[in-house]
Amino acid sequence: MKRMYVFPTLALLLACACRQVNTLSDEASVERFIITSLQPDRGRAVQVIVSPGKIRVAVYPDDGIFPLSFSARLESYRAVDLLHFPDTFRFDTSDDRVTFYLIAPSGMPRPHEVSLEAMPTGADILGFEVEGATAAIDPWRATVRLAVDRPVFPCTIAPRVSLPDGASLRDTAAMIFTRVDDVKSLVVTSADGRVTREWTCTITGPVQLANAGFESWIGTGATINIDPTPANVWGTANNAFIQGTRPTEHDGGNAAEMTTAIQKVPLFGHLLVAAGTLYTGHFVMNLDFENPRTMTRFGVPHDRRVTAISFDARYVAGPRLQRSVKNHDSNTYEVIDVEGVDSGEAWAEMVYWEGQGDLRYHGEPVPGLTVVGSGRALFDGADRTLATWKTVVMPVTYTDDTRAPTHLVIVFTSSSEGDTFKGAAGSKLAVDNLVLLY
Repeated sequence: MKRMYVFPTLALLLACACRQVNTLSDEASVERFIITSLQPDRGRAVQVIVSPGKIRVAVYPDDGIFPLSFSARLESYRAVDLLHFPDTFRFDTSDDRVTFYLIAPSGMPRPHEVSLEAMPTGADILGFEVEGATAAIDPWRATVRLAVDRPVFPCTIAPRVSLPDGASLRDTAAMIFTRVDDVKSLVVTSADGRVTREWTCTITGPVQLANAGFESWIGTGATINIDPTPANVWGTANNAFIQGTRPTEHDGGNAAEMTTAIQKVPLFGHLLVAAGTLYTGHFVMNLDFENPRTMTRFGVPHDRRVTAISFDARYVAGPRLQRSVKNHDSNTYEVIDVEGVDSGEAWAEMVYWEGQGDLRYHGEPVPGLTVVGSGRALFDGADRTLATWKTVVMPVTYTDDTRAPTHLVIVFTSSSEGDTFKGAAGSKLAVDNLVLLY
């Protein structure tokens, strides 16, 4: 389970930024991050990699490693102050993140994210290639999850397994899966013979998104949020300071309900129309009042063409359509009434990205990214029949047949123009039971 430990009080984060002095630097950085204690220890090796805004702690993986906690100190850093540096960094899963802030000489808070990565053991599986399938390798749990498009059982898998130099695989025969919940074992031994790891391989297909029924949530009360695991499948742009996306009851369980609200930004005095959102991807705190979409990271890895997306939906528009506009006299945003009725929206894109690593896509052009297919569903607030649950099938139309997609973007919002701070307070879009159709 990936948790973004973002502290909810914006006023506290920006209290040091009351007035910038133009001649002072906005930069703050960590030079040395020292681990002082580690639990569980077991003589575990640790390596720290420091880069701008990020600190990666490489830990030797083994069974029972989580929850993992450690104490640390900054032996050398460039900043005038330090905020939210915990006495203990706790990680319940390998996907957890902890964020602290350095205050630059100008008063600007600079976030620094601490994350874990698995240290090589010498007996790892580095690659697992099967024609017509995609492998997800988890070095922490020593697992390979193989997604096969429409498998027929019994299913024979003859993988090309990549290992560290000199490492060996005990059994190289093809694996025969007799059913979808079959588990196969792969035993890898390091080149020096000192390390042996038993990996497990499972098969799935056709691939559906995790938590697509929106049953799983983390936190309680005012801190509740959609469960992003595994690997940032679902995120929301508005649960850091307000609760714009929350669970609601439907069909004997949970659904996700997004609500548009008027948000007052502490310290700045802005009044912003904040639409509730839910999307595949994750949220990055980097305040941008001119273009709030830059704080989103749309998309999750997905390499099969989806023909349509089915989901249950319910929509009710708020009573007054409003927009946040900038008052240039006071240099703040204020809310004004505008004509019309609010509308909710769902949209999807299958995209091809030729880059590597974290895709930074906000729905705007990105170098090396091509939208190969898209779909859209609009929920007109004037249509009162939308106030009851209905099943929506949103077709995905392809405009590029030459490129296989690499990522799937799905976005839901309670106000279709919420990215321009336009919407009606009280607008609600609820969704449930999402299914990818192939």
